[in-house]
Amino acid sequence: MSREGLIEFRADSFVKDGRTIRFQRVWLTRHGTLAGSGDIEGVRLVETAAKPRPSRRNVSRGGSDSPKTAPADPQTALDDGEAVLFERLREWRLKEARRRKVPAFRILTDRTLAAICRARPMDAEELLEVAGIGPTLLRKYGRKILAVVNQDSGADRTT
Repeated sequence: MSREGLIEFRADSFVKDGRTIRFQRVWLTRHGTLAGSGDIEGVRLVETAAKPRPSRRNVSRGGSDSPKTAPADPQTALDDGEAVLFERLREWRLKEARRRKVPAFRILTDRTLAAICRARPMDAEELLEVAGIGPTLLRKYGRKILAVVNQDSGADRTT
């Protein structure tokens, strides 16, 4: 339909929770609105099968069918010291989730935990610069996160 000039695509975006979501809008062109059934008869629609997406459950847990370079896998670029910190943060998150009676991902996502491990923030200001941490999360969990990071940094950080 696009090749026939009946529709056109326009890039668009919106902001939700501080993130920009990009998408395409499809617009009916002037030619498309004026087209009669005779104009559209020559347009052939071909349906293609969608590529299967990996299960989110397996990707987030690092399942065997998830690729090692999957961007959804937060642990892919963690070195040994960061992986140790990641596990300690996960343990803290699980305890906090049980205390609050919510799922662990509602406290912090694995991706945010991995970003904390890479950044190794030493204070609240540095923690606020980590992707996934905003003022509310800093206020709720900042001291506890920094305590885990600082506890770990003495044992594993050589700089």
